[in-house]
Amino acid sequence: MAAKKIPAFSRARTPEQIESRQSAILAAAYDLLKEKGLENVSLGDIATRAGTVKSNLYRYFESREHIYLLVLQRHGVQWAADVQAALHRLRGRGTPARVARAVTATFLKHGDYSRMVGVFNPVLEHALTPALVLNFRIGFLARRKLLAAAMAHALPALSEEAALELTIPIFAHVGGIWPLCQISADTRQLLSAPEHAHLVIDFETEMSRFLQTLITGALSTDSRPSKAPKG
Repeated sequence: MAAKKIPAFSRARTPEQIESRQSAILAAAYDLLKEKGLENVSLGDIATRAGTVKSNLYRYFESREHIYLLVLQRHGVQWAADVQAALHRLRGRGTPARVARAVTATFLKHGDYSRMVGVFNPVLEHALTPALVLNFRIGFLARRKLLAAAMAHALPALSEEAALELTIPIFAHVGGIWPLCQISADTRQLLSAPEHAHLVIDFETEMSRFLQTLITGALSTDSRPSKAPKG
């Protein structure tokens, strides 16, 4: 996705102009993240890609980390919508295996979000102002609650409270194993040899297995009443 160019010294005055500038900067940051990784992108890099100067970025954002926080949040909203839709299709007739596969599929579909989960959480909170950390945590909790509610509706025997407790391990596992599953083409070719097959870590297989085990365990210990699906 090519980032829109921002006139270097054009000040946005209307809400529409401000939103347009912000969107262009976020698009530039997103492109650079995919190309170079968070650790290798500076605020100056983002400004150059967006076609402006670094000082202009401070009109809209506090820092590089603030920009990437918003990139993460936007992708998180898109992921949350998809996971809700996927689990809604299982409403009232889900099994641990079906729910595990459905949730895993959404993380695979939103691979950029899955990658950001692992990179951003430990990096951003050390560089953001307390107010932005609070905003991040509020948004993250909202996505956890959406996932928990959708899981509980797919699995009526699982309460929303118990499902919410599963969301931290779920995100932690995504952030932990996603980097292990992303390897270069050369490494993939080397690991394709039969004698190295046991060294391959497949995200879909590993994540589905983990989720199924996690959900099965929660179902066996959850004694709280679940809410019956509406409608």
